[in-house]
Amino acid sequence: MLFKICTGRFMKSFRLAHIIPLVIILIASVYYLGGARVKQEDHRYWPGREELFERLFNERRLLFVYGASRPEFAARYQAFAENYKNRSRRLSVTIKSDRETTSEDLKNNAVYLVGTPASNHWLRKLSARLPVKFEDGGFEFFGKAYRDSSDVISLFYPNPENPQLPLQVLSGNREEEVLAFELFRQSSDYRIVRHGNCIALGSFAQEEGRRWAFDSANHHDFAAETKLAKETAHFRFHTHGFALPAEELDRLASTCEQNYQRLAAFFGNAAVLPAIDYHLYATFEEKGLITSNTQLAHCDLPRREVHVMLGDWISGTQAAKPVCAFTSRRIGGSAAMPFGPASFFSPAICRRWRICSIIGCSNSNPIWSWNRWPPRWWRFCWNVGAGKNSCKTTRDGPLHRTKQRHSKQTGTSSSPR
Repeated sequence: MLFKICTGRFMKSFRLAHIIPLVIILIASVYYLGGARVKQEDHRYWPGREELFERLFNERRLLFVYGASRPEFAARYQAFAENYKNRSRRLSVTIKSDRETTSEDLKNNAVYLVGTPASNHWLRKLSARLPVKFEDGGFEFFGKAYRDSSDVISLFYPNPENPQLPLQVLSGNREEEVLAFELFRQSSDYRIVRHGNCIALGSFAQEEGRRWAFDSANHHDFAAETKLAKETAHFRFHTHGFALPAEELDRLASTCEQNYQRLAAFFGNAAVLPAIDYHLYATFEEKGLITSNTQLAHCDLPRREVHVMLGDWISGTQAAKPVCAFTSRRIGGSAAMPFGPASFFSPAICRRWRICSIIGCSNSNPIWSWNRWPPRWWRFCWNVGAGKNSCKTTRDGPLHRTKQRHSKQTGTSSSPR
């Protein structure tokens, strides 16, 4: 009887003294672990952009994971990764295929994922925890679908497996387009490219409570700002972020068409050719962000595009006449253009429409130099006897006399070979 009484008192004492604290500890543990999990999944608690970059360059380690799930592209992706490693001077880069990479590898390293969801299975696995959602035939980024075969996205974001470390993603809709992407450290958190030109870029919010959320104030949709301003028989004129006065646009279109027709008449080629896309920009910044080229004017021959700066105080339409590089190539072909597609036809300088009126374009290598003259060019101009108003390169021509003066000053030979 006494034993039962003592045991009962002990159990009551145990319940009061031990069970309640154990319950409190259990509740606290659940709350703590649950809170840690919430913070792990909630981007509002993740480190900011600068903190991620600081950790990356403090540790100086990066795991490059390339897509090898499609064997026909595995070797090219590996070479792509090796090229990145050779160019990385501040980071120690470890290269692994997606098949070799484990979850622990992703958790313990800053990671660069490269490939498409078809070639890199980690992109498929992490897609649900990234702002870019990969789907059949394209990808979606903050509610907008990108389904063109040339679309490529580059993304900087906290690593979903370990948000304390950064993740870089390079992916797209076709393996060839991803492999053709120029690797560089971009100034924004994301960049979407179509046909080699940027169509969207921006940065995520970094303020407390909205960190890594979409920030409309820092988002630039260049595709939405691009307008087809005018279309002629051989050109499509696009304006980027500004409206060009109708009179000025008509004058530019008329000049381009006149040059095109003169070239067609010169080469005797009346074939129907694809239209040339002529892009106009109001600022160097806009042109540089979209094309990664801040020259006054430049050409993209494979895509039949001309990109020209046209501002209030400066214009690239007369500085280089890049459209002529296209018309000369498309009409005359490489056989008719002895110095290649980087030359242009200038009737303002060469009025007699001789072949010697082809002069070097400002955004390419010149067709002649002080120390090296093309012999065929010189002999041809000698034979046709170009007039004094043309770009004459014969022994009595103005360019030859200028070269002679330069030779006397430098002591170099002025005789063409």
